[in-house]
Amino acid sequence: MAEGLAKDMAGEDFEIKSAGIRAGGVNSDAIASMKEIGIDISAQTSDTFTPSHRIWANYFVTVCDSAKEQCVSIPTDKSTLHWSIPDPYGNHYTEEEKNRNFEKVREMLRERIADMFEKIRNGDL
Repeated sequence: MAEGLAKDMAGEDFEIKSAGIRAGGVNSDAIASMKEIGIDISAQTSDTFTPSHRIWANYFVTVCDSAKEQCVSIPTDKSTLHWSIPDPYGNHYTEEEKNRNFEKVREMLRERIADMFEKIRNGDL
């Protein structure tokens, strides 16, 4: 969801790539949540973080605590942000609760991404 939102909000200003601790596919509930706001992430891939990300990226954002703890290979000379975003998915949620969780996470991400781009554009990050 973060990648889809960032690409939608970045325009021509930024090249957005996303990677995680391990590849696992794009969640169908995330696809549905993003479709609600007109962003199609169904063609996105789930990629694993590699050393090449360290070379070309200027900014690194971790969006969950486990990623921050396990992603020790982020270079210290790059700008990094950590957002403690909760995992919206869980087998113990009802369908309605799960939908609300995805919506809440989507909006948290949208706010933080907008703030990040504003800070970058203003030279504050």
